[in-house]
Amino acid sequence: MFLLIVILGQAPRYSIKLGERYINMLLQKNIDGLLVATIYLTKKSIKKIKERGVPFVLITVKLGIPGENYVISDDYYTLW
Repeated sequence: MFLLIVILGQAPRYSIKLGERYINMLLQKNIDGLLVATIYLTKKSIKKIKERGVPFVLITVKLGIPGENYVISDDYYTLW
C-alpha cells in the first residue's frame, strides 16, 4: 500500500491554482490514499479525489463536503 502525504506551504508563492495542479498530478499516479495538509484546497479538488475513489483525510481544513474525512487541531491552549 502506498500513501502519499501532501503538504503545501502557506507562503505567498503558493496558491489555490497550484494546489489544484498538485492534486491533479497526484491523481494521475498510482496512489492508494492521500493525507492533505494545506489551506490551498477547493471543493472542486476534493470532488476530483472522491470521483477517482481515492481515500483521503484533510488535515487542518474542513470544507463542509458530505463524506469528507478531516482532522483539525484545537490550538487554543498552545498560547498559554
